[in-house]
Amino acid sequence: VKSQYEKLIAENPERVWISSCCSSINRWIALYHPDALEYLAPVFTPIQVHAKLLKQRFPDAMVAFITPCISKKLERYENDSSIDFSISFEELENLFIQAGVVLETDEEPEACYLSRNFPIDGGILSTLEKAPAYHYVSVSGYHSCLQAIRDIVEGKITNCFVEMSLCEGSCI
Repeated sequence: VKSQYEKLIAENPERVWISSCCSSINRWIALYHPDALEYLAPVFTPIQVHAKLLKQRFPDAMVAFITPCISKKLERYENDSSIDFSISFEELENLFIQAGVVLETDEEPEACYLSRNFPIDGGILSTLEKAPAYHYVSVSGYHSCLQAIRDIVEGKITNCFVEMSLCEGSCI
């Protein structure tokens, strides 16, 4: 996903691109701001890419997606989705409680994958190799995203990658 964004920027340095990682943003733009669709990066969401890779490597695997986002759960039902099951963090926590499962951990996970930053405000931007003379901005929350979309459509923003998350502060 990161590499696809970098490629779009390199091939179109004058363009404005809106990140396509946030399912809520993707749906919101499609339904309520179709004039901004041309700015939405034509890149699959990280879970769609990951699920396709898992199915390629392990054709018989069942892919379960655990997410903090109710909107991202819908990706399981999109055309050509490779996701077999989706469940929210809250639903999983309730299942654990009902089953009497207690998770214990004393260790912090290794931060070996850049994509671990994606659900954090500014996380996508933190992974990108920055192109000279190109601008990068992260916005989150309904009102900030609405203003950014208006500014983009009105031509007030140019040669810029806009990381957008509909939830204030991003996913987590």
